[in-house]
Amino acid sequence: MPLTDAYISDLERNERWQATAENKHGFTVVVMRGCPGALYESDYYTLPLEVALPFTRDGIRHQFMSGELRLLRGSVPEAESQIA
Repeated sequence: MPLTDAYISDLERNERWQATAENKHGFTVVVMRGCPGALYESDYYTLPLEVALPFTRDGIRHQFMSGELRLLRGSVPEAESQIA
């Protein structure tokens, strides 16, 4: 289910927002960091959820490098040199 423009805008103002991207199906997804203090705090999530588990730094980098995701706005600093 696609995200609405208003919801994407709200997510982009969240301190855990990292990037907005387009997936291979043409839908906009938002890349978020895990919650501070949570089990997967240093991992990444995509909204809407593409998979039930979080992505590691290497996993999210692979999503961009393989063409699964195409960066629209923002960045993923740990993987940035590999994405650009």
